[in-house]
Amino acid sequence: VTVNFKANPNRYSTDKEPYLGWFGDSYSLIKKGQHEQAFDMLSKKSTDIKIPLINYQIGSLPYYIWSGLKSGKKEVVSKYFSEMTNEEMKDGFDYQLSLAGYHGLQADHKAAIEYLKKASYRIPLIRTRPLFPWYQLVEICEWLYQDTKVAGYRDLALELAKAFQKIWPMHSWAYAVEAKYTSSQQDRTRALA
Repeated sequence: VTVNFKANPNRYSTDKEPYLGWFGDSYSLIKKGQHEQAFDMLSKKSTDIKIPLINYQIGSLPYYIWSGLKSGKKEVVSKYFSEMTNEEMKDGFDYQLSLAGYHGLQADHKAAIEYLKKASYRIPLIRTRPLFPWYQLVEICEWLYQDTKVAGYRDLALELAKAFQKIWPMHSWAYAVEAKYTSSQQDRTRALA
């Protein structure tokens, strides 16, 4: 499952950078496996991510955590969690999704799956977020599965994609996830139809 944004490393060089611009650039780098560059880009905006003046900027947090861990910055990422004091944000979707990625990449799969489930109970409204929260949730499940080969992530991605099909049946990405991960040929054929 892919969403394409064009990467431009110079786009985050000013303080007036639109959120979707620098998020799109960092997301594109993550999708290309350029985690260190993505983390550097997101780190330049980490103040905005920690204490978002605009409520949707917290949507970057799972990608900040993911790219940090994938680029060997565990201490920096761990510090983020220890410094977070906003209880409302700690209970929210993005924080739970970030914890899932953090624990999954540390091989604590039981905790990661629990955090993924907690995130699924806290899915926010779309508003002006750069990606559907449902997409983000399924994507992190898929990334964890691809990284660890733990079937629980694949199964949860499939379960969540099927649930999303009932809520927003016109979005094709959920059917692509089902077609990719289902073991049922009948379900795969239906999803591809």
